[in-house]
Amino acid sequence: MELLNYFNTAKSAELVSQKKPIIWQAVAGAQAAELYGLEILARGINDNNNNYTRFFVIAAEPEPSPQANKITLVLTLKHEPGSLYNALGRFAANGINMLNIESRPLEGEVLGILFSHRYFR
Repeated sequence: MELLNYFNTAKSAELVSQKKPIIWQAVAGAQAAELYGLEILARGINDNNNNYTRFFVIAAEPEPSPQANKITLVLTLKHEPGSLYNALGRFAANGINMLNIESRPLEGEVLGILFSHRYFR
């Protein structure tokens, strides 16, 4: 068996659905399996019950939503002098006040950082 990293779980399910005969498998949600006509072989295979996906939209102009009052950004930085400083400096230069910064170890990664910023209206 060979492990392949792909764009995301939905795209991996799409790729598997295009293989004939299907000899590949993907880790994806039930909705992706239904969308691409795949058989679910196993459920609940995650190894971290706190794992979830968030989506970010990065644009030149802000498009605030009345329902959104918090932004969370997860970054993986190089383990070298100045990498955290350079990332945080961009927020300060743009007048964004960070409320919470956490270091989170990521399996197989050197450093994971979680940034939070809350908007008040």
